[in-house]
Amino acid sequence: PLVISKRTGGRDLRCFVDCPEYIIEFGDFDIETIHRSVDAALDLAYSQVGVRNYAGDKIQDLNWKSYAVRYDDFFKEMMK
Repeated sequence: PLVISKRTGGRDLRCFVDCPEYIIEFGDFDIETIHRSVDAALDLAYSQVGVRNYAGDKIQDLNWKSYAVRYDDFFKEMMK
């Protein structure tokens, strides 16, 4: 499971996860909200068994270079 924020690059990771129910997005940066989000992810993770790879072949694109390319593409699109 991924815990992401609406204010960070976490949304970029959505395209790598085939199961959206494994993405927990929080909007408020208060400790209670973050704590609930992490607890929900841990509950989900502990309920799973076996080897998991929800990103499939896209896992190779989860690196800083690929992130920089996506970020650059985003800015280029915004400049149009």
